[in-house]
Amino acid sequence: MAAMMPGIGPVLGAVIVAEIGDIRRFGRPEQLCSWAGLTPRHRESDVKVSRGHVTKQGSRMLRWAVCEAIQRQPAGTRPRQVKDAIIARRGAGARNTAKVAAARELLTLSSTACATGTSAAPPPRDRPHDLDRARGRARGRATYCPPPGTGSRRPGSAGARVIDPARPAA
Repeated sequence: MAAMMPGIGPVLGAVIVAEIGDIRRFGRPEQLCSWAGLTPRHRESDVKVSRGHVTKQGSRMLRWAVCEAIQRQPAGTRPRQVKDAIIARRGAGARNTAKVAAARELLTLSSTACATGTSAAPPPRDRPHDLDRARGRARGRATYCPPPGTGSRRPGSAGARVIDPARPAA
């Protein structure tokens, strides 16, 4: 099934399927991504949360295969959109970070395709703001903006302003 995904050839598809094995042992695609070592390290103490690099625990061959498959993703596919959005937001220096994030998206799509028996990825999203909506950033929501020359102030503190997209800033 993974070989039928856009951008994945027969060799990488065979490697992905062989490394995953029985897909039913993973309840959700997130569990497969965690098993492959494509999730960020997470440390937490009371209210302080720290996220680090990917854990790199699990199958090294699977991580390699999905990262290689990202290199040949056609334009317009969901993993390619994720990669391009991260590079546009963070700059060319974040290419490797973008590849790993797109590899995680590709592994999620591959997991869903294997579990449901479908042969293709979901249709690509046409508008770039759909990526922000999928990541939890609603378009048109009020955004915090500190007053000029006052430094950084937290929302809700004295002197903080909230910019409403419906009204122009005065």
